[in-house]
Amino acid sequence: MFSTAHDERNSSEFRLKKSLGQNFLKSQTVVQRIVDLIDDKSIECVEIGPGSGIMTQLLLNEGHRVHAFEIDRRLEEPLKERFKDEPDFHLYMGDYLKTTVPVELSQRALAVVSNLPYNNGTAIIKKVLRDFLAIRLCVFMLQKEVALRMMSDPGNKTYGSLSVFMQYHFNIESIFTIGPKHFNPSPKVDSTVIRLIPKKEKPLGENPEEFFEFVRQGFKMRRKKLRNNYDFDIMTYASKIGLENTVRAEEISLEQWIRLFQEVKRDG
Repeated sequence: MFSTAHDERNSSEFRLKKSLGQNFLKSQTVVQRIVDLIDDKSIECVEIGPGSGIMTQLLLNEGHRVHAFEIDRRLEEPLKERFKDEPDFHLYMGDYLKTTVPVELSQRALAVVSNLPYNNGTAIIKKVLRDFLAIRLCVFMLQKEVALRMMSDPGNKTYGSLSVFMQYHFNIESIFTIGPKHFNPSPKVDSTVIRLIPKKEKPLGENPEEFFEFVRQGFKMRRKKLRNNYDFDIMTYASKIGLENTVRAEEISLEQWIRLFQEVKRDG
């Protein structure tokens, strides 16, 4: 699926799997910058896709206990060998998206770090939210275009249901952008490192799936006005919160989406 980091000296000996979306981060400087974003040195870390363990090593050096999830079975023995004398290293092999996280781990205050794959990074973030109930922060590297969509404001072309989902759950900060040369193989796009701090106030609860489905429906046909995206008169409720009859989904803020959903639910 993906890997956070890999030793450049070993990259020629390790055949990357395109099916896993593997792009190994090879810059020690970049990896250190990512690790430095976790300012609480006592916090336990979940690392999704450790690769050969560059970031893992730095996290351990900083004093973090590391729980690493790796899909590529070829990396199991090298990781075990590299960290055999590290009591704070715990390895879980298998596809994270199909892995059941131990209950005792899911309830701990954690930081989650990962170089997210381009093809299913959003699915991983959603599973992280379900799996870890006391997350303190997440530090993710992902495709720059996806990061922009997550942080986008109403009125922008990149603003959509993903923006609403991410901004409902997190305060999002863009930290820095990384060019293709820092990866092996080099991708065709830039990547962005973001820091996510979970919001304490979530007016609809932790995982309001009905709300997110409601928002996705609103964005189903982006070019059409909001009133054309539902099979009931949505504007009856939209007008109650001050939205114009011509409004489109991309013009509605997170707060307005929440209020609109609450108006619809109130009417049953």
